[in-house]
Amino acid sequence: MVRRRRLSSGYTLLELLVVLVVVGLTLSMAVLSVGDGGRGERIKQESKRIAALLELAGEEALLDGRELGLRLYRDGYTFVYLEGKEWKAFEEDFSLRPRALPKGLALLLYLDGLELKLELKDYVENPPAPQLLLLSSGEHTPFELMLIDGPEMAPEEQLRYRLSAGPIGPVTVEGPLEGEL
Repeated sequence: MVRRRRLSSGYTLLELLVVLVVVGLTLSMAVLSVGDGGRGERIKQESKRIAALLELAGEEALLDGRELGLRLYRDGYTFVYLEGKEWKAFEEDFSLRPRALPKGLALLLYLDGLELKLELKDYVENPPAPQLLLLSSGEHTPFELMLIDGPEMAPEEQLRYRLSAGPIGPVTVEGPLEGEL
């Protein structure tokens, strides 16, 4: 009589452990390749947004023949226009509406190489005069704006992007920057 060996229909414990180790290694490599868990992408997108909005506002000032500006706060910014002798915030224009920065981001403004102290946004109806002017002639205030992710962190742990522009020309975005402020 011939004995038939019964084949098992499942996996051994060793095979399952090998599969789990391979899956774990693959997931850990994927997490490491993402890096900062989205911090870098968030600050990069916000710096590009601010640069694009500055370009848009500059074009609008040129096309409409009116003076615009940007009022900066540590935690946000407001585009304004000059009406008579008062600066008024854009409330109806969706693209130039007042904006708050995402939590954990902060702004630093430098004019002529000197840092201007930025306050927290006070949400007043008529904001004070803007720090950056976007003139109907196509000129604008030369500036350097630093966008910082993690202002409460040690400088070497922060992510930073620099937006800058001369009196004419486009806004440039540089980053991520390390070891400077």
